[in-house]
Amino acid sequence: MYAKMFNRMDMNNNLKELSKELKREFGRNSKHEIVVVGGAAIVLKHDFRESSSDIDAIVSDGSSIKDAVRRTADRLGLSADWLNSDFKQSSSYSGQLVAVSKYYRTFNQVLDVRIVDDILSILREKKRLK
Repeated sequence: MYAKMFNRMDMNNNLKELSKELKREFGRNSKHEIVVVGGAAIVLKHDFRESSSDIDAIVSDGSSIKDAVRRTADRLGLSADWLNSDFKQSSSYSGQLVAVSKYYRTFNQVLDVRIVDDILSILREKKRLK
């Protein structure tokens, strides 16, 4: 069985649905932020990659949105790891990613999405600091 691939429209829809769950659970005045990295960031920002199998993200309040991510997956028929922080376990991860992320979009006034679209610069900087 193959994982579903998400194009830009799919990702935006999934994030919009996640924001609806967050709004239901935490209220309309709540604020949540994720920083999208990797293939999903490239799909959202550029035209040379059309899809990704998941959304790798740095989640500022990860434990508090975990249930909303799960409910979104259940409602939309997505895999449980459609949005995950597995990227943090890779050698490419750096705390600098959040600092260099750029605003992408706000969904339903509760979910701010930022992206890291220049990963090569981050990797060069990380290597320079070693």
